[in-house]
Amino acid sequence: MEFASQNLVFVLIFSKHPKLGKIVLPYWAKQSSKPYLSISERLSSFNVDNYREVLPAYAFEIIKAADEFADSNLMKRFVTKKHPVKNFFQSVEGEYFAEFIRPHIEKQIDKIFRLAVRFDIPIYIDESSPNLYPEALMKKNVNDADTIMNFTRTEEGTRYILEVYQDEKRVNLSIKESKVICFQPCWLRTGKTLHSFTKEFDGKKLEPFIRKEFISIPKSAEKKYFEAFILKNLKTSSVTAEGFDILDVKPVQKINLTLESDITGRAIFVVYFVYGQKQVMAGRKKNVFVDLKIEEENYVFYRITRNPKWEKQIRQKLKDQGFEWINDDNSIVLKKDADNLETGMHNLVKWVNQKEDFLKSINATITQHHNVSKYYTSTISADFKVQVEKDWFDIYAMIHFGTHYQIPFIQFRKYILKGIREFTLPNGEVAILPEEWFTKFQDLMLYCTDNKKSLRLQRHHFLLLNENLFENEEVLKSDV
Repeated sequence: MEFASQNLVFVLIFSKHPKLGKIVLPYWAKQSSKPYLSISERLSSFNVDNYREVLPAYAFEIIKAADEFADSNLMKRFVTKKHPVKNFFQSVEGEYFAEFIRPHIEKQIDKIFRLAVRFDIPIYIDESSPNLYPEALMKKNVNDADTIMNFTRTEEGTRYILEVYQDEKRVNLSIKESKVICFQPCWLRTGKTLHSFTKEFDGKKLEPFIRKEFISIPKSAEKKYFEAFILKNLKTSSVTAEGFDILDVKPVQKINLTLESDITGRAIFVVYFVYGQKQVMAGRKKNVFVDLKIEEENYVFYRITRNPKWEKQIRQKLKDQGFEWINDDNSIVLKKDADNLETGMHNLVKWVNQKEDFLKSINATITQHHNVSKYYTSTISADFKVQVEKDWFDIYAMIHFGTHYQIPFIQFRKYILKGIREFTLPNGEVAILPEEWFTKFQDLMLYCTDNKKSLRLQRHHFLLLNENLFENEEVLKSDV
């Protein structure tokens, strides 16, 4: 970025701080007729207001990040009772520095480098000169580098090689000035070239291969190495194997909807995507499951990778059913009951009772958390039969709870009259009686009498049968 009126260029200089290690700082550099730039002024919060009208927004972000390297800002953030001001610079040489201070510095370096790549800001290597020569200009790459971990198992042991590729071209890690600048997020310098990596990649994996071509794992240490290092990296990295197997498994995909109340008291489903014997909460970032089986000294890894296309389809289908995703996309709640703490659980159980076909279509199972009653979650249906006598009607009705229970409708009379929706089944599960029963059958129950096996309705109340049991109002009139 140029400040034309004074021939100034916004640049970054990559240098080594005597205490903090590698850092990068923003400067104004002056252009002239000479083939190099001259350093003009270090930019910081102390002088940035002088250039507020000419510096773009990204420059202010860089300056703010670089200010974090200042002693005063580091002390403000990291001075504690254990690490007081008088001992602070002793701290930057020990474990405290490596564990807390340097990672903070590296986050700022990552932020600065990524802005430099995005806005094509020149980065120069500090050569302890007031001038910045073209030879000191670093090459930046727009894309993150890729890594491949190669493992070869033989009778003597296992050999491990880590390969780095930049835009499909292998990077030579052994050239002069190859060094890991930041570990996580990782930035690598090879000669005068900068390479970035994905935020998950740990730069500590690179360090051994700057010094040597490969790592040898002796036979005696193989089992532990396979169980820990290789298994862990199969979940996040590209791996090639020779002398042992990595099998990608495609298991049956299912959904598990767990009925529970969240911390606010809302009735929700916690959604799990199930792959064979593995299940993961819908919003979790874990994408790969790996198991290792050792059979007669043969190592076999079984790897399951989540299916984002299928999961996206399931998410949409649940939305189409009136749900909205909440709690970091781990749970769903019926949109109409998002703020309904009183009857939300009843409505959610009712939804389950009515959606057996939909649940089968997405291969879903319903489970229930211990923080809610054990609800009945299958279908509820009714059969009605009316026997006409001389002065009354006997109503025989049976309520079917799936194929599990058949309960005479007469047993629900007091529930309907008192407005009680929860009915305990013989197995202890709580069935939620359909809400429409309480409007449709309340008058009928009020005027019926209990005749042990049936409900008896006097003949002069026949209209209640037409209104409540039959869609065709003429069914009984002709018989009266």
